Amino acid sequence: MQPDAPRSEMPTPIACTLTPKRIPGQVAEWGDLVAQADQVVRIHGGVRLVAPASLAAGALELIERERSCCSFLDITSKVDGPTLSIEITSTQTDALPVISMLAGLPID
Repeated sequence: MQPDAPRSEMPTPIACTLTPKRIPGQVAEWGDLVAQADQVVRIHGGVRLVAPASLAAGALELIERERSCCSFLDITSKVDGPTLSIEITSTQTDALPVISMLAGLPID
């Protein structure tokens, strides 16, 4: 039997802390953002959304809420001129169905 890994090396549980009533609304917000995106592509460990920078304010607020409820996701964003890029990834393959749901893109 192997000893337990130190806490700092243990993966973050794949668990959302949103209440069941709030989940559909937040998922719908991701759907709205994806619908306005110019591009949604698979990348290693997740997806990249490319959208108009005019969506940045609302997207950044949504990203912060997602980070607080789904800490197993790594979500980064960057505004470069007229373009907003958002990457949603995780080092945990068990998180891929969640990323797929948020991005509306099948991920194997």
